[in-house]
Amino acid sequence: NGRYDEVDYGMLKFGGSWKFNADSSKLAVAMDEMNGQKVANVLPLADTPPTDTLLILTPDSLVYGAEAYYGPNKIYGHDDSYFVPARK
Repeated sequence: NGRYDEVDYGMLKFGGSWKFNADSSKLAVAMDEMNGQKVANVLPLADTPPTDTLLILTPDSLVYGAEAYYGPNKIYGHDDSYFVPARK
């Protein structure tokens, strides 16, 4: 459990928190900062149950899958998020 920093497309900077469930098989991620500014109306991580599936977790990579209802029509879908170290 802890904090993370993320850079998308080399220009958007995000920060937030993450936590595992009791047996470390599921993950919850909450983004609460964008480009150095706090994001309003974010559900606190304490109120977010870990439901995302860990697909890959190594010292230098994280891939997790999230299933949810997306968009105005609430269509059920699956998204994978990939996190790897930034190139220097």
